Amino acid sequence: MKKLYIFIIAIFSSVVLQAQITANFSASEGYENGALGNNLNWDNGSSSWFVNTTNEKVSTSANSAEALWTEQLTSISGSTVSFEVNFNFNGDFLHSGNALMAQIGFYNQYWISSGASYRDFVYLTFNSSNGKLKILKKNGLDFAITTKAISDWIDNDLTVKVSLTIGTSAATSYLSARLINNTTSESTDIGTYGNGIAPEIKQEIYAYANNGNVRGFFRTVTLQDGDGNNTEFMGVSSVSLSNGSTLGTSELNLSEFMLSQNPVDDRLELSGLNLGTTLSIYNLTGAKVDSYVYDGSPLSLGHLNSGVYFMEIPGYTVKKLIKK
Repeated sequence: MKKLYIFIIAIFSSVVLQAQITANFSASEGYENGALGNNLNWDNGSSSWFVNTTNEKVSTSANSAEALWTEQLTSISGSTVSFEVNFNFNGDFLHSGNALMAQIGFYNQYWISSGASYRDFVYLTFNSSNGKLKILKKNGLDFAITTKAISDWIDNDLTVKVSLTIGTSAATSYLSARLINNTTSESTDIGTYGNGIAPEIKQEIYAYANNGNVRGFFRTVTLQDGDGNNTEFMGVSSVSLSNGSTLGTSELNLSEFMLSQNPVDDRLELSGLNLGTTLSIYNLTGAKVDSYVYDGSPLSLGHLNSGVYFMEIPGYTVKKLIKK
């Protein structure tokens, strides 16, 4: 009986351990100083990232430096999986205009051989007009619900949390993300794309995740501002993959609302919404074409051209709308 208890405990421990896997870039984990790509569980695209086991961090000053983590969970126990990256930026970042600085997100096992299109991620972007840092969708545009930006982020301890929620198809799956400044306890709102709102989750990512697999990556886009006297660095202290969402207590509550008809002519009745709810309509490019405050009356859509649109309401599942 004692052996049976030990066996059960061993199985339980294995399941618990596989609920999350983490890399802290320490010597005790088997990491050695040098190019990250020379270490186990990182591909050779990580040659521009360098391990320092003394401070247990990997860093780079290169633009377009990618790091693909080949570790993955044994299985995804629920419908959501999260990837977290803890990092900081150092330098003066005297960029003009907006600079896309980094990407953080998911890829499938074929990215290396089949190209960078097999990924879903968020951008970190620097705004030179206010000096703030924010997250954007992978098409470089704001989320439907514009997230806040954070200030005083240089040299601070930052975290990006990205969650992939797996639906019944790629079209009903979505990615959510949040940027946190751990030094100042400042955080952005949760930004989301997919689930009918362009850009949608890649079919290759959905298929890979739906089979219980997912991998995370981070990549610099633009660090250097072109001044040879200024050097900017991105340093990553840990990464982790987890079952479930780790974005925090203000998770999205994707409730349902109903359309009276679809396709629709000029008038559309809705049900399942509270009075005073704000709703927005987007075209296929992700541009907002109209917004309403719901008062119980049918929506007038006669001004919209024929085509496919998406109706987005905070806290509700996105609806695809076809205008005749």
